[in-house]
Parts: sequence; C-alpha cells; structure tokens
Amino acid sequence: MPDLVQVIIHLATLASGLPTAAWRRTCMDLALREGSREFGRRALAGLLECGPTTMRRHGKQQRVLLDERNNDLARGVVWMAALTEGPAAVTALEAVVLRTSYDTFAYFPEPKVATAAVQALGTIPGPQAPAALQRLLTRIHHAGDRKQIGAAINASAALAP
Repeated sequence: MPDLVQVIIHLATLASGLPTAAWRRTCMDLALREGSREFGRRALAGLLECGPTTMRRHGKQQRVLLDERNNDLARGVVWMAALTEGPAAVTALEAVVLRTSYDTFAYFPEPKVATAAVQALGTIPGPQAPAALQRLLTRIHHAGDRKQIGAAINASAALAP
C-alpha cells in the first residue's frame, strides 16, 4: 500500500496540463511498482464511469463530475494512462475529453482535465491518437478546446516518422 500512496500523491502533484520531464520520469518509475498500473487503469475507468453530483461551486449549487480538489489527480491519471498504456489508452482518453470539455451539457465542465487529455493524446505514438484527435475536432465546438486539439494534432504529427 505505501507504493500506491506514493503513486496517488505523485499524480495529484500535476498542477498543469503538461507535465515536466521529471514528473514523467517519476511517474514511469512509480508505475513499475506492484499494483500501480492497475490503479491507474481503474482510476481512468472511474473517470469514465463516475456520475455527476451536485455541490457548491463558484458560489452556487452546480452539477459537477469532479470535485475541483480532484482536478490535479484526474490530470495525473490521464497522463499516467498516456505514459504507461500508450495507444491502448487512446479510446479512454478521447472519452475523457468528451466527458470533461466545455461541450458537455449534463454538468459543469472540467476544462483542465479535458486539456490534459488532449495534450496527452498528442504525445502518444501511432495512428490511433491522431485519428482520435481528428474525431474530437469534428465533435468539439468550443473555440479554446478546438485550439488545444489543433495544437495536439501538430504535436502528434511531429512524432510521426
């Protein structure tokens, strides 16, 4: 269990959409420990399966997917999936974007999580991630989200051999 606690603490330290090289290295090192990758898979599945709840946010009661205190952890989970699962995580990351972007109308959006998932998709090698980003571009209408998707498509193209 101490290893899982270290993983959770590390994932929650991701305070931006794009992790540093040091954060990535530590994440990969922690992912080698027993149970860590399975935790990452289950946490990502939780992002996809959890239902919205109502809580006080921005001065009023709102339906939310995540408590704002969990946004950093959710971003860490997204990046752990991209780093450890690679192309196998593309479908789940695409779904995270759709659940958390400004285009969601069922509850308050989680744009920081959506941005992290888009940026993570832009770093995954292979044809699956660029295809997912192109699909997102056709489904997402918010200008800021579309700009992030365009940047991730460019980053993905830079990875292509």
